[in-house]
Amino acid sequence: IEALDRVYGGINVVQIEFDAGRAGGINDLGFLRYLETVHRQVAALPEPSGVYSYASLLAMMNQIWEGEAPGSLHLPESQMLLGVFVLALKSANYPFLSALADDSQRTAYLVVRTSDMPARDYLAMIERIVALAREGAPGAVKVSAAAGLHSILEADQRILRSQTRSLWLTLGCVCLALALLWRSLRLAAWVVGVNLLPVLLAGSTAALLGIPLNSVTVMVAATVLGLAVDDSIHLVTRWRSARLAGRAPNPALAEAFRSKARPVVWTTVILVAVFLLPGASSFPPARHFGGLGAFALVAALAGVFLPLGSRLTASETTPSGRDLRPNGTPPVDTGGSAVSSLE
Repeated sequence: IEALDRVYGGINVVQIEFDAGRAGGINDLGFLRYLETVHRQVAALPEPSGVYSYASLLAMMNQIWEGEAPGSLHLPESQMLLGVFVLALKSANYPFLSALADDSQRTAYLVVRTSDMPARDYLAMIERIVALAREGAPGAVKVSAAAGLHSILEADQRILRSQTRSLWLTLGCVCLALALLWRSLRLAAWVVGVNLLPVLLAGSTAALLGIPLNSVTVMVAATVLGLAVDDSIHLVTRWRSARLAGRAPNPALAEAFRSKARPVVWTTVILVAVFLLPGASSFPPARHFGGLGAFALVAALAGVFLPLGSRLTASETTPSGRDLRPNGTPPVDTGGSAVSSLE
C-alpha cells in the first residue's frame, strides 16, 4: 500500500459528476471548455496528486492532431473537429472511457487522485472541489459528488462494523477460554476487563490526536487485546496455583510476581519493539498502527501490576469462588502484603 501511495501518487480516487442535462451534452464545446477550466483549477489545489477528465482526453487528442506542437494541449477550436475526435473514441470503444463519461454521453466525470489523508480532510477537499465547480457551471449543468461521498461514508461504516465485530468476538473467545481454564467466569471477566482498559485508552488517544480510523488502524483493538491478555494469564495462573495450595492472597500474589514479573516485563518490551517497527514507517496508517499498539501494550503492562494486582489481593476465596482448603484450615500467610513479600 505504501509503495502504491508513493509511486502512483495516492491510493484515494473519487469521481465528481458533471451532468450536462441531455444525452450527448458532454460533447458540446462550451461544456467541455467549462470542464477543462474546472480541471485546471482542481489540479492547482495542494491536495490532488492527479486529475483526469473527459476534457483532458480530448485535449490530448488535439495535441496529437497538431503534431504535439508547443501549446497544443487544449480543446479543439471547432465543433466539427471535436465531433471527429468523439467519433474516433466511440469507434475505438476504449474501456477506460467509462471512468470519464457514461454511455449516454450525458454525464462526464472529473476523477481526482490524492495520497492517503484523514477522512475529515478528504471530505472537506471534495466539498471544496464541488463548490468550486458549481461557481462557474452553465445553467443546465449539475455538479455532484454523491456517489463518491456515499462510497467513502459506506467504507467508514464497514470499518466501524468490522472493528466492533472483531473486538466483541475476541472478547468472547478470550473470556470463554479463560473461564474454562480457571473454572471461574468472574475471574476471567475481571482479567478481560482489565485488558480492555488499555484498548479503550488507545482509542481515546487516537481520537484526541486526530488519528483516522481505517482498515489498518482498525486492527489495533483486537490485536492488542489478544497480545496483552497473555501477561495477565501468566500472572493469574501462577497466583491461582498458589491460592489452591493454601496461600493467602497477598503471599500468593508475591509468589506470582517473583516468578512471572520479569518474563512479563520482557515480553512487553519485545512486543513494543516489534510494534515500533511499523511505527517508524512513512506510511501514516502503518505509523499510527505501530504507535497505538505500542502505547496500548505499555498501558496493559501497568494494568497487570496495578488494577489486576489490587483485585487479586482483595480476593478472600479461591479463584473458583470456593474454599478448597481441607477441613476449612486457614490459608498459609507468609507475609503481610505482596509488596513486603517481594522485599
